[in-house]
Amino acid sequence: MPRPLTLARLFVLALGGACTAPDKFLSIPAPAVVDSLVLVVNDPQSSLTTPVYGLSVLVCGTERAMWTIAADGSRLLPSRITYGRTVAGFTTQAGPFPLKPGCYDVFASGTRSVRFDVDSAGTVRARKPR
Repeated sequence: MPRPLTLARLFVLALGGACTAPDKFLSIPAPAVVDSLVLVVNDPQSSLTTPVYGLSVLVCGTERAMWTIAADGSRLLPSRITYGRTVAGFTTQAGPFPLKPGCYDVFASGTRSVRFDVDSAGTVRARKPR
């Protein structure tokens, strides 16, 4: 039986449909801690930011959104985003909720995703891309 399409699932599907073979990718510079987590949009082709539809942080293997921001595709995502902080031109669709120990995936349209873990001390470690 197919799973129902939740808001988070629809958003992630829209992100996937909005990008094909992206050159841009997300990264988490070390050292990283949960109370000041920074996401960086890296573009090996230029230093420009990219127009996006949104960004979402989900619990790994689920559709549970910890933080989702969205725009209409005409807004530029800044090159550095701090988890939970307002991003000009984007509306908050979910969260931000506290990141507890566990695994999380970050998706943004036009970029390759990043997966990271939060340990019990609040340290964030990005996983190496596969």
